Amino acid sequence: KNIMSFDIPNAGTLGFPTHTLTTLFPKKDSTKTTTTTTTTSRRKTQSIISHPTPSPKSQQSLLPDGLSDHIINHTISLSLQAKQLHNLYPYTSSIPQSVYHEYVVNYANVNEARSNIKPLLYQLLHPVVSSFVLERDGNVTMNDVVILINEQLWTLLGKYHPTTSTTSTSTTTTTTTTSFQIQPIYFKSGQTPLIYDPMSIISYGYASCTGLSILLINALRTFGIPSRLVGTPAWNGEVENGNHNWVEVWDVEDTKDWKFMEPTAGTEGVVTASSVNERKEGGGVVGGVDHMKKDPCKRWFCNGKRMDGYTRVYAARLEKSLGGEQEKEDSYYPMAWDSTNYNVQGEDRTEYYTDICSKC
Repeated sequence: KNIMSFDIPNAGTLGFPTHTLTTLFPKKDSTKTTTTTTTTSRRKTQSIISHPTPSPKSQQSLLPDGLSDHIINHTISLSLQAKQLHNLYPYTSSIPQSVYHEYVVNYANVNEARSNIKPLLYQLLHPVVSSFVLERDGNVTMNDVVILINEQLWTLLGKYHPTTSTTSTSTTTTTTTTSFQIQPIYFKSGQTPLIYDPMSIISYGYASCTGLSILLINALRTFGIPSRLVGTPAWNGEVENGNHNWVEVWDVEDTKDWKFMEPTAGTEGVVTASSVNERKEGGGVVGGVDHMKKDPCKRWFCNGKRMDGYTRVYAARLEKSLGGEQEKEDSYYPMAWDSTNYNVQGEDRTEYYTDICSKC
């Protein structure tokens, strides 16, 4: 249940136990012309795959030259670390195990390219997040960290741009000074599926709503914050009206349920200072950063015109069975850029958004 069907051929590369691959793709027996895999065997294989175990360091040291650890191992390691460091991330101790497993440990969102993004996000954001928490003696909420990450992420991953200025100090002497400014990662419409996986976004410096949401979700999960991709494949049920994706975060402190928000990325052509301290002193965009406690009616799409009951909204997930009355074989996350792909599990959130946004 913790691997998407189209990832199965690359299960070993991702880091799922390689011994299961012989069950998924059994070697041909020279004495037989066909190989039969029973339903029981497939179920057993899926059960094994759903419980990956990080490779011990002793085993990693024996890897041949040119090979490395796997994405799954790093993902699980960082997820467990966030849970263990409850003095830095106190909110993690109150997150239900089922929520943590599916929406923090999760190695992907939808069908974006798989990459080892979380260690990079940790390396860039950990100094900022840890300093923020320690300065407040650990008295921070999950939403405090959500705001911090949504404010800092885009600039920390942005592109440096050198600027040169020349000044005359005398009639014969001039001084040339080179400084650096950053173009934060910014929103650019119509990029999915060209640019929507985290590494492509960092390389190009921009993405549309789907890519920005996926990148923010990966950053939040890196620090133990349960989050997931949510969106509609067609406003008002009409494809020509366009689509949209955003983020849901599990509210561990108040409602014990999902709250929604959007990435607060940069603006094309608007650069910022090259250091965190300079950005803070300059005011930055902290006041405009979105977060999960914001009034839903303050968001541009949360209104009766958009959420009219014909707009279907879904959340992406890994868990194959929703349980109880919600369990449906056809429950999937519809991707506007890949409309015939039914392999990403989904949860229907239409009723929730119609109810909340129709009051705005």
